[in-house]
Amino acid sequence: MNPAVDSSTRAPRLFIVAGEPSGDGHASRLLLALRRLAPGIEARGFGGPQLEAAGMELLEDLASDAIMGLFPVLAALPRIRGWFRRALDELERDPPDALVVVDYPGFNLRLALAAKARGLRVIYYISPQVWAWNRRRVRTIARSVDLMIPILPFEEDFYAGAGIEVYYPGHPLADQFADFPYDEAVRSDLARFEERPLVGLFPGSRRHVVESLGPVFLRAARALRQKPGLEAARFVVAAARPDFGAWFENHAEAQD
Repeated sequence: MNPAVDSSTRAPRLFIVAGEPSGDGHASRLLLALRRLAPGIEARGFGGPQLEAAGMELLEDLASDAIMGLFPVLAALPRIRGWFRRALDELERDPPDALVVVDYPGFNLRLALAAKARGLRVIYYISPQVWAWNRRRVRTIARSVDLMIPILPFEEDFYAGAGIEVYYPGHPLADQFADFPYDEAVRSDLARFEERPLVGLFPGSRRHVVESLGPVFLRAARALRQKPGLEAARFVVAAARPDFGAWFENHAEAQD
């Protein structure tokens, strides 16, 4: 922290890191909520278009083409290392009042530990699910994080039991769905086929997952239509982005 600046006399300055489309969305809503409480809040960092639209100075886009899977990660290692070095450079060059990391544990846990070692306050929003895949990592989190903000109710006791300061605000999707617009046109369109089984396809928000698993979804849909009672099934894709919906439409037509 910069001792020459009295943070009590100015709006908070945050550095935010969100590395996937879902994290970008959650982080953008967090920033908008914080700005309602502190209108002058400043934010810069790594994220995606939703954080940028919420008013954050976007230094690196980590969200538009999220990386997942062994071979994509290996291929992207030089780029990931570059992001990490730039994040540390930015934190050292112009230390914020707090680093806010959102999900994305492979990158953000390392960054949180490095930031904490540099004397920065670290807030982790949407906690790593270490209770499911590596409970020993909670010790690393305890050394890396000043405040954990989980979104699942049982996580509050889990992190508090490890001696980590924790605040549970509820799940962000609860508010998002409550405000979701009721689309009468979509409902009317689906109602025309209410006598037919309706199957939802949820391919996620990562481009390379959509492109690699999309053909599997389409083959599964075709296989389901071979089952008795599902010959007339209608399939609806929950597309995180318009171009994902277009991908499914184009490839479904190509297979017809």
